[in-house]
Amino acid sequence: MTRKITTRYGNEGDATAEYHDRIARLNLRGAKVAAILAVTLVPLFSVLDYFVLTELFAPLLVFRVAVGLYCILVLYLITRPNATRFAYFYSASEVVVVALAIATMVHLHDALRPEQSPSHYYAGIILVVVAAGQLFRWTLRQAVTTFTIIYMGYLVPTLILQPPTDKILYLSNNFFLLSTMIIAVVAHYFGYNLQLREFLASFDLEAANRQLEDANTRLTEMDKFKSQFFSNITHELRTPLTLILAPTEAIINGEMGKFDPNQQEYFKRIFQNGLKLMKLINDLLDLSKLEDSKLRLRVHEMDVKEFVRELASNIQPLAERKQVELTFTETGADPVVWGDPDRLERVIINLLANAVKFTEEGGTINVHVESGDKDVHVYVRDTGIGIPADKLDMIFDRFSQIDGSATRKFGGTGIGLALARELTELHGGRIWADSKLKEGTTMHVVLEKGRDHFRPEVLDRRQGRDAIPGGRRQEDGALPQWSNQFREKREYKFLDVEHASDRRMVPRRSDPVAGDRAATVLVVEDSREMAQFIELQLRDRYKVFVAENGVKGWELVQKAKPDLIITDYMMPEMDGLELIGLIKKNQAYSHIPVILLTAKTAASDRVAGREAGADAYLAKPFSTSELLALVKARLKTSEEQADRLMTQRMDSLEIIAARLVHEIHNPLNYIKNGAFLARKSFKRMLGFKGEEDTPENRAKAGARVEKMLSQIEVGTERITSSVELLQEYAREGYSRVLRPYSVDEGVESVLNVVVSAEGTNRNVHFSPCGAGEIECVPQEFHEIVSNFIQNAIDATSDGGTIRVDAVNQGDEVAISVKDDGEGIAPDVLDKVFSPFFTTKDPGKGMGMGLTITYRLVRKYGGRIDVHSEVGEGTTFVVKLPVRQQRNRRSQREEA
Repeated sequence: MTRKITTRYGNEGDATAEYHDRIARLNLRGAKVAAILAVTLVPLFSVLDYFVLTELFAPLLVFRVAVGLYCILVLYLITRPNATRFAYFYSASEVVVVALAIATMVHLHDALRPEQSPSHYYAGIILVVVAAGQLFRWTLRQAVTTFTIIYMGYLVPTLILQPPTDKILYLSNNFFLLSTMIIAVVAHYFGYNLQLREFLASFDLEAANRQLEDANTRLTEMDKFKSQFFSNITHELRTPLTLILAPTEAIINGEMGKFDPNQQEYFKRIFQNGLKLMKLINDLLDLSKLEDSKLRLRVHEMDVKEFVRELASNIQPLAERKQVELTFTETGADPVVWGDPDRLERVIINLLANAVKFTEEGGTINVHVESGDKDVHVYVRDTGIGIPADKLDMIFDRFSQIDGSATRKFGGTGIGLALARELTELHGGRIWADSKLKEGTTMHVVLEKGRDHFRPEVLDRRQGRDAIPGGRRQEDGALPQWSNQFREKREYKFLDVEHASDRRMVPRRSDPVAGDRAATVLVVEDSREMAQFIELQLRDRYKVFVAENGVKGWELVQKAKPDLIITDYMMPEMDGLELIGLIKKNQAYSHIPVILLTAKTAASDRVAGREAGADAYLAKPFSTSELLALVKARLKTSEEQADRLMTQRMDSLEIIAARLVHEIHNPLNYIKNGAFLARKSFKRMLGFKGEEDTPENRAKAGARVEKMLSQIEVGTERITSSVELLQEYAREGYSRVLRPYSVDEGVESVLNVVVSAEGTNRNVHFSPCGAGEIECVPQEFHEIVSNFIQNAIDATSDGGTIRVDAVNQGDEVAISVKDDGEGIAPDVLDKVFSPFFTTKDPGKGMGMGLTITYRLVRKYGGRIDVHSEVGEGTTFVVKLPVRQQRNRRSQREEA
C-alpha cells in the first residue's frame, strides 16, 4: 500500500524514502529473528512427527531440514547489500514456506489417519500467523496477500484430496485459523500506522532539532555580531552626541551670546534629553562590555560609609522635592573595601533612584551601611509600592519590567538593575531584594573586604585612559575626555533621581506667554519630555494645561473647559481611548475637538481612535509645523461650528421676531383704539347724574379711570416701540456687514426690548454718557448686551437693582452690567462661558447664551471680565475695540 507522507519539516520525498527504508530494515530484523526461530523450531518439532506419523518420520525430517535450509538461505540473503529492497519478500517467504510446510503435514496426517481427521497440526499455522504479527510491519495489502496464500494452502488441498470426516471439528479449526489471520491483519494495519506516526514524530523532532542547532549556531554568531555592533554603534553615537552636548552647554552658559528665555528653554530641553541619551548609550556600552568580559575595574581603597553618605546627601533634596524623607544610618567599624568608585556609584544611585521613583508622597527611604568582619552590607529600604513575590527573581534580568504593559505607570528600559547586579558581581559581591507588595522593598548590596577575591581578568592594569572597543581613531581622540567630563556632571550622575523626583509635568510659569484671549489647549501625555515639548511649541499661541494620564486629564477637562485636547494613546490608569469616550459621551464636552497623539500607527489603531471619537490622529514622530497646523485647523473648525450655531440663533430670532410682529401689531392697534374710545365715552358718561351719585364719588371714579386709561396708553406705546425694534430684527435678509453704531443707542434699544418683554419690576438704571460709536453688526451687538442684561434680571429678585454703564476709553468701549443678586460661586465662575453649562432649572435655558456672547466678543477682538462674590452680586464688563482691522471688515463683507 502506498501512503503519502507529509511532515512539518524537511522534504516530503526524503521523508517517504526514509520511512520506507526504516520499515524495510525493521522487517529484515524480523526476518532474521524468524529465520533463527524456524531453523531451531522446525527441525525440533520432528519429535512430534516421531509419535504422530512414525511411518513418515524419516521423510518428514528431511522435509523439515529443507525448510530450515531455506531459512538459512534467507538469513544469508538479508545480510547482502540492497537487501532492504526485498525485505517484504524475504519476510513473507519465510512465513509462507513454514506455514505451507505445516499445512503439508496436516494433509499427510489426514491422508494417513482419516479416522483422526482433521489433524491438530493446524495449530502450527496459527503459531506462524501470530509470530508474523509480532515480528513484521506489513501494509494492509501485504498482510492480506500473505495470509490469503497461507489459508488457501491449508483449505484447498483438504477440500480436493481428502474431505474431512469430522466436518464440525474441521469447521471449528477453520474458524479459529481464519479469525487468527484477521486479527493478525488488523494488528499489521494498526502496527504499520503506529510505526508511521512514531516515524513522523521522530522525523519532525529530528528536523526540529537540526533547525534548532542551526538556529543556535546562527544566534551564537549573531550574538557575537550584536555585541560587536553594540560596542561599535554606541561608540559611534557618543561622538556626534558629545558634539551636540558640548556646544549646547556652551549656549546655555552664555558663551555664545545672549538668547531670550524662550530660546534658552529650547536649549535646556535639548541638553537634558541629550544627557538621557548619553546615559542610555553608556549603559548599553557597559552591558556590551560585560557580556564580552571586556569591562575592567579600577579598584582603590574606599570608605563605603562616607561614599554612600555623600551620595545620599546629594539625593536627599531631590527626594524632599517629592515629599519623601531620606535618612542615612550606619553600624559597625572600618567600612573600607576595595572597589571601583565610578562603577559602585552607578549601583548605589540606581538603587536610590528606584526607591525615589516607587515611593509615594509621604513615604520614607532609609540608607544603612553595616560593616562586618569580612564584608560591608548596604541596605536601601523604602516604603514604596513593593514588588510581587513572583517577580523578585526577574527584576535583575536585562530589559525586564515588572509591568511591561502599554499602560504601565512607571517607565524605564530594564537596564539599571541588570547593570547594578553585573557590576556588583564583577566586584565579587552580591545583590538581591526583599519586598512585600504595598509595604516596601529592601535592596541589599554586600561587598567583601580586601582584594584577593577579585578575578585577575576583571582588573584594569592601565591607568589614565579609557579603552575604546576597536581601537582609538585619531579624529576622535578627545572623545574620552569629553565623555568623562559629562559623566562627572551632577545633572548626569543624578539624572534618574531628578526624573523620578520631579512631579511637575511642565515647569511653572509666573508670566504666561499667551494672552488672556488665547484659546485653551489641554495636553494629556504620560511622557514628561513629550508633554514639555508640546507645551513649549504651543504656549506662545495658546494657554496650555498638561495632565500626566487620562484620569488627571478628565479632571482638567471638567475644570478648565479647554477649547482643544491633545491626548496620547497609551497611558497608565486611563488610556487615550477611555478619555475620549468620556469626553464624547458627555454633552457638556462632546463639542471639544480631540487630537489623538500616538506612536501606534497600525490601521486598526487608527480605526479604534476614530470609533472612540477622535477628531484627528497625529502619529509620532511628528514635526512642529504639522502639530501647529493641525491644532490651528481644529480650533478654526470649532470656531466655525460655534459661529454657525450663533448664526442659526440669530436667524431663529429673525423668524420669531417676524411672527411676534405679526401677532402683536394688530392687537396693539385694537388696544390703543379701544382705550381711546373708552376714555372718550367715559367722559361723556360722567355728564349723567344718578340718584345715588354724588359729585365727590363721581370725581374720584373719573380720576381713577382716567389714570388707568392713561397707563394703558403708555403701556401700549412702549409695546409699540418694542415691536418696532423687533421689526428691525425681523427685516428679511438683514446684512451682517460691519458699520458704525452708537453704543448708547444700542444699549437703550436692548433695554426697551428686554425690560418691556420681561415686564420686570427690577430697578434698571442706564445713563448715557456719550460712549460713542463702535464698528459692528448692530444685531450682534444687541445679542451681546441682551444676554448680559437678561442674566442680570434672572440673577436678581423683585425690587433688585441692575446698573448698565457704557464708557469710552479711547481705543475701546467698556460696557458693564452690574447686579445685586446672589453672585456666582468660585467653582462655577470659570464655567459660565462653557457650552451647555447652566445653573437654571431644566427647560429654562440651554446654557448657550453666554457661550455665544463670548464667541461674538472674541470675534470683534474684545474681551470679557467677570467679577462676582457670593451674596454681593456680579459684574460683567465687555470691552470692544472702537474700530476693527481692515481684514476683519473685508471678511465680514465677504460673508
